[in-house]
Amino acid sequence: MSAERPAVEVTLHDLSDERGSVLVVRRGAEIRAWRNVCPHHWLPLTYRSAQILSADGARLRCSNHGAEFSVEDGQPLADAVLPCGLEPVPVQIDETGQVVLRPQA
Repeated sequence: MSAERPAVEVTLHDLSDERGSVLVVRRGAEIRAWRNVCPHHWLPLTYRSAQILSADGARLRCSNHGAEFSVEDGQPLADAVLPCGLEPVPVQIDETGQVVLRPQA
């Protein structure tokens, strides 16, 4: 991840051996991650387009139906029909500077 590429989609295998995709977003020194699943339609936010991060880096937008979520906490923004947010994935930067995802079991 870099300033030129502040958001990436990572595909992983979790402990139950189910494939899943995680969205990782870096804003300055902070990093956040969520399961790449829209809580309204159960499709990846990136289903129709990989361009889901707003120009200011503050919002993730579902490419299926336009719902927006805060990059800070994954909660829905504006006129969300359903008040459910994105599922967080624990993430940290280790002592070598590598991003480490810790998917929930």
